Amino acid sequence: MFRVASILDRIASRDYQIRDTNVVIEKGTDVYVCLNGLHYDPDYHPEPTLFDPERFNETRKNDTKSGSYIPFGTGSRICLGMRVAMLQIMVGLITILSEYKISWNTNKFKNAVSKPSVFNAPASDFY
Repeated sequence: MFRVASILDRIASRDYQIRDTNVVIEKGTDVYVCLNGLHYDPDYHPEPTLFDPERFNETRKNDTKSGSYIPFGTGSRICLGMRVAMLQIMVGLITILSEYKISWNTNKFKNAVSKPSVFNAPASDFY
């Protein structure tokens, strides 16, 4: 559940009252969404640090609340390069899987992301 950017930023286009509160975000206010907090929230993603690619498969994808996993952003400002990135991932995987034998590494590692910043990077080698 690693992503490149740690936050999404938006400007409120209208006044918005947060549901079940008296808090109002006024039009023109800068709003920042912390993707680390969202993507690692156990209320949305049970065991968020566990490597579990099956959490996004066809049978379990409806278990994930809409909008709780947004690595490319969302709405009208979704990443323009999302489709190109997904295509590059698929081509890369096909190339690797057709040329190499893949085996499972049983060594476990903790969250390997460096200290918090706008852009994430590995803290060190994690293989």
